[in-house]
Amino acid sequence: SCTTGLDTQMNAVLDRMEEELGYVNTVSSADVAKVADWFERRGDDSRKARALYCLGRAQFNDGSSSAAIISYTRALEYARKAGDRHHEGLICRDMARISGATGNSPDEILYLGRASEAFKAAGRESDRQQAVLEIGQAQSAAGKYETAEEIFKSVLYDAHEMGDTLLEARCLESYALLAVSKDEPDPALAIDLLSRATD
Repeated sequence: SCTTGLDTQMNAVLDRMEEELGYVNTVSSADVAKVADWFERRGDDSRKARALYCLGRAQFNDGSSSAAIISYTRALEYARKAGDRHHEGLICRDMARISGATGNSPDEILYLGRASEAFKAAGRESDRQQAVLEIGQAQSAAGKYETAEEIFKSVLYDAHEMGDTLLEARCLESYALLAVSKDEPDPALAIDLLSRATD
């Protein structure tokens, strides 16, 4: 058919848009919205999920949290329909970040838990561990130091086993911050953890 060339081009646009996804928009939200609209009308469930995920991130970057939540919620529905556990994890992780940015710690932890499960199902162990680390950070920020400490110890062990030095360093820094934030600060532990992070 005469539309396959256009479909191929639009798929390439979506691939590039997702590859360039960061926390600063390289494409305006309005343009991402046009692409998302196109895929909602013509794409399969997986592409609809990906396009709406890109739109949610663009809206979040613009500070439009409520609009982003609507886009992410729709993206999540399509990702689940498509059985796309990787994008389900990415979407839940972003929804957790919105919850954290708006001070909603319970929802942040809930969405990070869902992200962790989705990443595990998708075989994305590094992403799963990063989500677990962020659960620990959220627990620590909420003053639940014992829970956070258990999480940090678990992530440190797994990161070491996986040879993921970046995750290990991030975890050591978070654990060090916890050590000086808790009710009875332990600066010696914090210094020890930070020295391990820079080794």
